[in-house]
Amino acid sequence: MNQKKKGGQREKKSDSRNSSNSRITFEVKVIPRSSRREVIIEGGNRIKVKVNAPPVEGEANDECIKAIYDYFHLRHKNQIEIMSGKSSRNKVIRISELNSSEAAEINNLLKG
Repeated sequence: MNQKKKGGQREKKSDSRNSSNSRITFEVKVIPRSSRREVIIEGGNRIKVKVNAPPVEGEANDECIKAIYDYFHLRHKNQIEIMSGKSSRNKVIRISELNSSEAAEINNLLKG
C-alpha cells in the first residue's frame, strides 16, 4: 500500500502479509533409513527429521527438505537451505522469505 506524503511523494506503508524478509535458523538431526517420514519438534530450536531415504548422494537431504517444507506449509522448497552439515546427520537449516506471521508461527512451533 502506498500512502501520500507531504510534497507529493509517496511513502510505502508496510504490509506484514507481503513483507518476506524474515529468516529462521534451527538445528536438525536427520535419521535416514527410517520406516516412515516424520518431523519431531524437540524444542529449543531443534527438530528431528526421520526420512526413508538412505544417506547416499544427497537423497536423505532432499527428503529432509521435503519433510520440512510439508511440515511448515511453506510456499516453495527454495525457502529452505542447508547452511551446514550437508554430509552429516546434524545440520543447520535456514528458512528464508518468511513474512512476520509465518516466522512467528514457525518460531512458536520450534519452541515445542
